[in-house]
Amino acid sequence: MITDPVQLRMLAVAKAAENLDFQRFVRHHHGSDHLFREIAEEVEDGINCLECGACCRETYVDVTPAEMEAIAGHLGTSVENANHQYTMIDPADRHVVLRHTGGGCTFQDGNVCMIYEVRPGPCRHFPHIDNSSHTLGSRMESVTRRTGYCPIVYNALEQYKRRLGYHYHPHVAQ
Repeated sequence: MITDPVQLRMLAVAKAAENLDFQRFVRHHHGSDHLFREIAEEVEDGINCLECGACCRETYVDVTPAEMEAIAGHLGTSVENANHQYTMIDPADRHVVLRHTGGGCTFQDGNVCMIYEVRPGPCRHFPHIDNSSHTLGSRMESVTRRTGYCPIVYNALEQYKRRLGYHYHPHVAQ
């Protein structure tokens, strides 16, 4: 399995056209959500997220008022103070997100989450490949975007391609 962050980034760039072609393949061939999730769960069992932490450096996490209330309680501060110190408005979509400082989530210490017990839903469910997620065909684009930083997603996607019998032919891809 590939877990090196530098290698993941390089492979994601090198496979960008292939992954775009695979997105089309899945849409047209109706790839099995169940199979992908099964593969991802197997891959996830073999990867220790505490050795990585890239998701906390790479993603911005929407946070609800109820989640901020739980975070404030965990930190022993007021909701107003927690919102002021630890959230910001995402300029892209105007949602409230956890603040990023020093290249990652404000609550990331190395590869450890300092609010793990009360972390927001998007953090709990990352990399969003569990059985309660939307259909794979409609979200394959977001899945392939994560291949550049998440070893679970990268390795699961590569195994999924093999299991579906997908072969990339760059001269044929459109």
